[in-house]
Amino acid sequence: MKENRDRFEKAIDACIKNGRRLLEDSEYLKDYDRLATSKALAIFAQEEFAKAYILRLVQEEAIPWYDEVLRATRDHNCKHLMAILMEYLFTPWDVSSLERDKKIKDKFPDFKLPRKVADALDIFCHEKVSRWRSSSWVWAEDPKYDNEVKKVWKGKIDKTKQNALYVSIGKDGNVTNDPLCDNEDVNKYIDYAKILEEVATGSDCFAFTEKEYVKSILKQIFDEIYG
Repeated sequence: MKENRDRFEKAIDACIKNGRRLLEDSEYLKDYDRLATSKALAIFAQEEFAKAYILRLVQEEAIPWYDEVLRATRDHNCKHLMAILMEYLFTPWDVSSLERDKKIKDKFPDFKLPRKVADALDIFCHEKVSRWRSSSWVWAEDPKYDNEVKKVWKGKIDKTKQNALYVSIGKDGNVTNDPLCDNEDVNKYIDYAKILEEVATGSDCFAFTEKEYVKSILKQIFDEIYG
């Protein structure tokens, strides 16, 4: 067990280190007005921090280490779905303990995950991992997911990254995408990457109650998938 924890710790550290490198490069390019490339690198950084967090959940035994979970660490859309959970668990360092306690009391005893977060977890676990494990798996009744989360699942953010790197040409030969963006757009992706970095490096400890609840849900779902 210790060897496994050590192995995942090295992998987690490597992902975080690479995410920070990508984020630093993104900010460097932004300073030189290479905005589209800066945006793409910020999204790459987000993916590395999300990969680190998936591994952290494996290390903490909320998620089992199977081939399908390894595949999830390589799947861009899975990482963007995990980022939705990470954003939910993010708590700024300057939030007081009294504010934290109030938030928790407001949520319990009838605590429920926000729909966006719950749907992101459902898609990650069932639509991705479970379907990779068994292509014959189906819902008894098709769920209706949050529209924004559904777009993430279908590749919206990965498409955004591609559009920041490549010119797209339509069937008529005209340009359908030119990788241009402005400072406000780039800053949005850099700031989001910084949020994920904080969660990947331990700021989720300020959302301990919420995280323990999420971990219990993940354990239950994966017990059903792999039981």
